[in-house]
Amino acid sequence: MELGVTQEIDCAAEQVWALLSDFSDMPWNKPYSSRVVASGEGVGMLRRVFLPYKDEPLLERLELLDHDGMHMHYSILSGIAVPMGDFLVKVHLKPLTSERCAVELTLSFEPPEDMDLKQMGYLLEDSYREALLRLEAYLKAEAR
Repeated sequence: MELGVTQEIDCAAEQVWALLSDFSDMPWNKPYSSRVVASGEGVGMLRRVFLPYKDEPLLERLELLDHDGMHMHYSILSGIAVPMGDFLVKVHLKPLTSERCAVELTLSFEPPEDMDLKQMGYLLEDSYREALLRLEAYLKAEAR
């Protein structure tokens, strides 16, 4: 299954990319993620994203990082509330103006057979869109 989420953000693409491409940290995603522990560097590195409401962290692996094209892919290996296979998140930033960009996310995964795909699509879209809005709010607060 594949799902797309696009969110326009009132910040320069370079500012947004600087935060999103730092796979070892997610200061903009609090309080959703309480801390991030990374191991390794560059493509292949792992991060554990600790969530305040779960014992087991999300385990994610950086699969692609293209600074020039503002593309990043990462896989979610474990820790998802609903077990899904081959979960890959593709991130692409597109500058719209000097102070505005679009973040395009493509989520692909193998859902369990008994999953309500429409409901899961809504939940994932809302979750990722809210994360991008937290990113925008963080950048605006930092600019003050």
